[in-house]
Amino acid sequence: MSIGRSFTWMSVAIIAAKTSTLIAQVFLGYLFSAGEFGKFALIVGTMSLTSGFIDTGINKFLIKEQDKLPENMRPAIIFTLLAAIAGGAILVTATYAQTLDTETVAAACIIALFLPLNSAAQIYKARLSINLSLPVISRVEIYASIANTAVLIGCAFFGLGVTSYGLAFAASYSTTFILLRHATKSRCPKITFTEKTTTIIELAYQLRWIALTTFAMGIALRGDFLVLSKFLSESDLGIYYFAFMLTANLGLVIAHGINNVFMPFLVKENKNNHARAMLFTKHSSIIFSGTSIISLTFILLGPSAVHLIWDGKWDTAALLASFFAVSLPLKMLAPMSYSLLEAKGLWKRKFSYISLDAVTVLGSVTIGAYNFGLEGAVVLLSIQRAAIGVFIYISSSKACNVSKRRTREMLIKLTLPAISILSLALAIAQLIPYKFDSIFYQATVSFTAFLTFTLLLAGIPNLRKSLPLQKIGLRA
Repeated sequence: MSIGRSFTWMSVAIIAAKTSTLIAQVFLGYLFSAGEFGKFALIVGTMSLTSGFIDTGINKFLIKEQDKLPENMRPAIIFTLLAAIAGGAILVTATYAQTLDTETVAAACIIALFLPLNSAAQIYKARLSINLSLPVISRVEIYASIANTAVLIGCAFFGLGVTSYGLAFAASYSTTFILLRHATKSRCPKITFTEKTTTIIELAYQLRWIALTTFAMGIALRGDFLVLSKFLSESDLGIYYFAFMLTANLGLVIAHGINNVFMPFLVKENKNNHARAMLFTKHSSIIFSGTSIISLTFILLGPSAVHLIWDGKWDTAALLASFFAVSLPLKMLAPMSYSLLEAKGLWKRKFSYISLDAVTVLGSVTIGAYNFGLEGAVVLLSIQRAAIGVFIYISSSKACNVSKRRTREMLIKLTLPAISILSLALAIAQLIPYKFDSIFYQATVSFTAFLTFTLLLAGIPNLRKSLPLQKIGLRA
């Protein structure tokens, strides 16, 4: 299986997942109030506390230790099931401690009941990843996204409110488990819980950095909802969550796809540093360019489209989402870097980077919300995401023996088009007052921006020939 075909299927899965999310958001934007979206955000934020139990990293561990797959299988299943049960208990308890709303607690209970299925599915996913059957995983994720959307919209339409969120998770987990189990054409070993306790403890010890990293990742990606629930009203939290779903949520989908596809191929190149470095830099460029186009599209067309779709109901969220879109391409350098660290087994280093990300996320939204409210939290978080993406990319490249020259040249190649387009967009915004209903004007500006972006992107590969890199100190 080629990495090109795998990336193609990953792209299809990302498009399908985002399309499903967008369809759900269109309906939910009409059916639910900002306050109800605030309840969604509270559940998502609480799930960040249990992320290390929900995703123990067993999938990555089995891929990395694929030579010992048969002997690791049974203890891996037992460990993940026990972790899922513990994670579910924490989720329900933490949700109940924060709110007495029965619908919100009920949604948390439903999610907790189906977490073991999600854990078992990770074992099947590991089998497919080892065989490089990555398009199969992408197809399963497409079906899971469709199931999630269908159940979410259906339940919301029939007035189940926040409970529909829990049922949608249940549908997604069940679909993933059933389809992955069918795709592997083999059953997991029979669970008897007769494994030696020392074996389970030893596995937990081996997984400690992966599990801690997953926990830190959960805080970095969703901990902002938990913190903001203490500073913002339920309605403002709902607006923030809606803005997140418009753009920043795409970052989670892309990061998930990168991890599924990229890490197994990097593991295969572990003995060839040059090939691994080439693979890393090439596909970093592809991901960055793709997300830059997506971000540019939203910045130029998103607010007008949101205004037209929801008749002005979510205009504030659309403007906030534009700030998230600005930082998205740079933020996506981080998951590429994490895959590189995982392939080399540098779990502790990855944990330190993600912990830094988590701490700075919490600090940014706390300072922003406390001093400037909702808008301040969004602006500071966008700055944090861009900065941390660049920092992690540079640090991870160095840790994995990618030359300083290649790293610096890649950053210039990646960021110049995006910075140029952003500067152009800001200049246009200063010259012409923004109008929500000027969709024709926005489309015209978008075409001009895309043309500029394409020309810049085409010219950057010749950067070394066109710029005096030696004189400005960019050659190693």
